[in-house]
Amino acid sequence: MVRRTVFITVCSMLTLCILLRGADVKKVPRIQQDTLHTDTIAIDEIYIERKIDARSKFEDKKAYHKEIYLLGDNKNMVTFSPFGGIALNIQKLYNHFSNRGRAARRLQAQFEREFEEDLASEIWDPLLLEYTTLRGDSLQKFKLYCSPNLAFLNDASHYERVEHLLRHLKMYRDSVNVIHDRLRLIPKEGDK
Repeated sequence: MVRRTVFITVCSMLTLCILLRGADVKKVPRIQQDTLHTDTIAIDEIYIERKIDARSKFEDKKAYHKEIYLLGDNKNMVTFSPFGGIALNIQKLYNHFSNRGRAARRLQAQFEREFEEDLASEIWDPLLLEYTTLRGDSLQKFKLYCSPNLAFLNDASHYERVEHLLRHLKMYRDSVNVIHDRLRLIPKEGDK
């Protein structure tokens, strides 16, 4: 059946080629498009940035990766019954010792670190834009050089945060070349 279909297809194509070879070929007239008149209206591009706060971003990750949170769960492995019995949850015991469970807990810890970094940047970034004149690459390198942890930002007053920012900004400007050299990821070709 398949051979016959292929043979018929090949024969049909050969017949078509033979017929076309002997026939007069008409040239199809080319259709000219009129480009002088505009057929469409151009609309300016609109950029929409959806501001997602750190808490909702973290909750979205938890909902999307709920299997990881089930695999990494090793809390309340042993429970005590009010009637005098002891219960051991075998699934949680397995999750505690398995490689998948450890990897899931490492990923959970990474998600929590990212959450803390996002919370810190929600507090720190407006201060950077308000009290510094740095923009672009210099601002990114300054963020890497001087990024306080979330505990400091939560405990410090606004005045202490601004003082910390200005002190580090002065140190950054005093030694900007050294800091940029240390933060550079790709070495120069002469440094190899």
